Amino acid sequence: MVDKDKKISVLVWVLSLITAFIVPLIFYVRKNKRSEYILHNTKEALNVAITALIITAIAQALVITPIISTIMLIYVGLYIIVIPIYGATYAYKLQYYKPPLTLRLLSES
Repeated sequence: MVDKDKKISVLVWVLSLITAFIVPLIFYVRKNKRSEYILHNTKEALNVAITALIITAIAQALVITPIISTIMLIYVGLYIIVIPIYGATYAYKLQYYKPPLTLRLLSES
């Protein structure tokens, strides 16, 4: 791995805090064949964004039960802040990170 891969991976995680899935998707499409490390980080960032989107949609559907909906939205709010910070930290250390409580929709194949 080179320093450039590390910087791009950290950038993907940090920008996923702001743009959700747009930046990870761009890097996933552009850097797919180039670097296994960037590919891993973009897949995991996309998995986090998609998981958060699904949980938010479920919470909105459960608006009839406000307590459950509120708990789910609080969870998602914390999840989309904390997990990318951990991802950026692991990317900076050049370690592979698999976020907990994340649906693996984009596999490592």
